[in-house]
Amino acid sequence: MKNLKIYTLLAFMAVAGMAKAQSDLLWSEDYQVGNINYISSTPVVRGIEDVKDYVEVTGVTLNNGETQLEMVTYDIYGTIVSTKSIGTHSSYEKAIVDYQMDGSENVYILCNERLEFYKSRVVLQKFTSDGDLVWEETIQNETDTSFMAQHLVLSSDGRLVLASYREYDYPAPGDDYIVTVTIPQLYCYDADGNLLWQRDFDANDANPFLYDVFAMDGTLLLFGANRHLTKLDLDNNLIFEGTACDTRGFSNVQSTLDHHLLVTATMAYKVSKIDSEGNLVWAHDYGTNLPSNVSGDEIRAMVQDEEGNIYVTGRHFGSNYGMPNHTNNDILTLKYSPDGQLLWENRYAFGGNNADIGNALFVRNGHVYVGGQSQRLGAGHGYDYIVLKLDAATGEMTGCYRHDRDDRDDAISSVYVFDDGRVAVTGRSGVQPEYVWTTQLFEDITMYYPLIPKTGEKQWDTRRDFIWGESDYLICWLGGDIELDGVMYRKMNYTLEGGDHYSTGLEGAFREEDKKVYVRWWDSGLLHFNEEKLYYDFNLQVGDSFDVGYDEPCFIQVVAIEEVEMEDGTLRKKFVFNNGWGMDENETWIEGVGSLAGVAHRFDPGLTGSFFSYLQCYFEDDNLVWTGGECWDDVEETAAEQVSVYPNPAKENVLIKGIEPTEVQVYNALGQLVKTIKGTNEIPVTDLPQGVYLLRIADTEGRSHTARVAVKE
Repeated sequence: MKNLKIYTLLAFMAVAGMAKAQSDLLWSEDYQVGNINYISSTPVVRGIEDVKDYVEVTGVTLNNGETQLEMVTYDIYGTIVSTKSIGTHSSYEKAIVDYQMDGSENVYILCNERLEFYKSRVVLQKFTSDGDLVWEETIQNETDTSFMAQHLVLSSDGRLVLASYREYDYPAPGDDYIVTVTIPQLYCYDADGNLLWQRDFDANDANPFLYDVFAMDGTLLLFGANRHLTKLDLDNNLIFEGTACDTRGFSNVQSTLDHHLLVTATMAYKVSKIDSEGNLVWAHDYGTNLPSNVSGDEIRAMVQDEEGNIYVTGRHFGSNYGMPNHTNNDILTLKYSPDGQLLWENRYAFGGNNADIGNALFVRNGHVYVGGQSQRLGAGHGYDYIVLKLDAATGEMTGCYRHDRDDRDDAISSVYVFDDGRVAVTGRSGVQPEYVWTTQLFEDITMYYPLIPKTGEKQWDTRRDFIWGESDYLICWLGGDIELDGVMYRKMNYTLEGGDHYSTGLEGAFREEDKKVYVRWWDSGLLHFNEEKLYYDFNLQVGDSFDVGYDEPCFIQVVAIEEVEMEDGTLRKKFVFNNGWGMDENETWIEGVGSLAGVAHRFDPGLTGSFFSYLQCYFEDDNLVWTGGECWDDVEETAAEQVSVYPNPAKENVLIKGIEPTEVQVYNALGQLVKTIKGTNEIPVTDLPQGVYLLRIADTEGRSHTARVAVKE
């Protein structure tokens, strides 16, 4: 579609490599919920925005074989202000199947209680907001009949409808001859627990509410197997019974502003809009990258905004299934217009073959917040909490929050965003089978751009001006990993070009942790790495001081923190310091870029720390992100307009055109001078090994030029 916007975010590109979460975690609290299975009921978070803001978490816990509804309320500092355990324990094994809350905070709980072998009963309970039992209704039979609850629905007029089924003629224990009769049922109660009506369906018929029961506009819609759809009014009158259009299952059902239904498929990335009798209004199937014998794509959450736009998220397998570059599950978030037009898509894939899954959505203040889980180290490893912040209009990611809990499995199940942008999340965290609810509150998510990412390419072009009038260029770039004393760093390499000199080599080893950058400079004379030094700290606030000294302390102070727009349109923090050591210019850092004197700031006494150095250009993955002058490639191109060499590649001789050389110096890729030729424009190369060489050419007017040539055997 012409208006479709697509954002594919790969960790080795902009998302997790060059940009990370910039959000202050206000607090993180674990709540013990007993021996809870990872696949059991997940907690839900909501914000209570009043005179005081609170964070409330609700979910089903499992203790000693019995389940209860647990409600935990935190204040804005993460202190628990109240806990409620709602649900009456009995002497029988009990399991909460479903629950609902009305506008007065009353809680209705639907349970199954196991009585004996092949026999159970249904229990419906009403509790006050304080957890006091108001009434209890049971559905059971003294004979061998068993009752099993499935769904609980609360209609807009306060009626309760529970879906269940009863079974009888069970086989005796050890008997494998099954003759069980199953009868689907509906029961309708008022808010005082009075039974209003009961409806039995045909015995052993396809379960008419296998997937969901939904209340809308004074009617009940029962979604069953084989696309079976039944419509009743709230007085038990049949309105419609038939077959719905093919939605590929009923995973999540919601009503729309125009009184239709949105349905997500069970194991496909498909959204359908149907009317109340199952007729198709529109459908969109995103498709799959999986082979026909494999399923795994799944929409896990759906939400609508005030204008009726639809957002879905979940897990969707990337392309190249079964290949080394397969990205496994990705968090795929889609936005549809009310009439079914796909407006944008956003795919998040962290670190290659990782599983990334979206579980929850929240829309507020023009942004979509996607909560979920993301493997930290590849397939088979644990999951981290993750929240993506997307621009609701464009789908572009404007923030990403990740929370690593070492070797634990963490999965966000619910997200709430306060009006001031603070984000509350909850979910399960732990090691199977014991999990806790981990609830967190953090400031609104913005991008943080690390100076030293774990993956990705970076390059800094720095011009150095000398007091005698000459200049040269220092090009620094991140190389591979290196382990020093058990700690992983990334190598910083350099090439120095200009004037009558050329060199290249290893500058040092850098690492970043918690927005702090540490360096161990390489001593080329002693051939070892110096001691580690804290070199940058992007946690600094206005008024904070930072020591840039070496042999003796030298403190500079942050006098301002501003925003600066980069070449790619993103905004990053700029830290302005007061003058140090009596320097004329303020030291300035840009988040993810470093000092405006170069990757090494102007106070460093080493190679890159000249007081006369100026960062000209900064690149991420070969993309120009910041510029303050002329990039080295541009300098080379200017020189290239005056001089050319051919043939290139060469086997025997290289000819220089455009100038009259007085001297030509030939350097190899290691920066070593391997040959000097004077008074000729023809350079023999038959004695040089195959490779790329740099020519330093001096002309009759005293100017210096450079050119590169490839030599082949």
